[in-house]
Amino acid sequence: HDLTPEGKVQITENAGKDAFVAHITVRDKDRGENGKFDCNVIHSHFSLQCLYATEYKLVTKINIDREKRAKFTVGMSCNDHGKPPKKTFKRIIITVLDTNDNAPIFSQNIYITKIFEHNKVGATIIRLNATDKDFGVNARITYGLKSKYPGLVDISEATGHIFANVQFDREKLEDLEATVFAKDQGYPALTASATIHINVLDVNDETPRFSQGKYDFHVLEGEPSGTEVGQ
Repeated sequence: HDLTPEGKVQITENAGKDAFVAHITVRDKDRGENGKFDCNVIHSHFSLQCLYATEYKLVTKINIDREKRAKFTVGMSCNDHGKPPKKTFKRIIITVLDTNDNAPIFSQNIYITKIFEHNKVGATIIRLNATDKDFGVNARITYGLKSKYPGLVDISEATGHIFANVQFDREKLEDLEATVFAKDQGYPALTASATIHINVLDVNDETPRFSQGKYDFHVLEGEPSGTEVGQ
């Protein structure tokens, strides 16, 4: 955690209060009081601790959350004890590294969608989208699906598209339910789940049918108009 010549350093988020940020060495080539000095930083998130006459430690004052702020610039000033005093200033740039502290989130807990029967195999039914507040690989999401009707629908691991694996027939299956999962690539991996209801809509693919191919009815002569003959 020593500073680079450009004054840059990296820390990991959620390290907690008083977490070590950087070790800083300060020197003054003068002798006596002219070579002695005091250093400080003024920042709501960081403070400076003096270790020895020329050694300092920069630490956190609060827990740092990268999702709130990913980079800080801290000004450090040093004043020597000479007369007149000499002053120097150093700008310290702190980059906050991500940890996998956020699970993916679906925009809804339950999705209700539909597809018409006699669809094309491979037709997209719906696209689900989960988000992750983390960064980089910790925010990279893959999708999965589990259903009590395996093989009827599937999901793209990369995009979250749910598509039909079969041609649906509403007269055989009117609706189905599945659980979808979103998993990030952090370590340890975090997951989220949602439920999807798929309604299979009807198309006019059935012709009317009589219950018999032939009907024989009988009626007595002389019956008035409107007499029921048969059904």
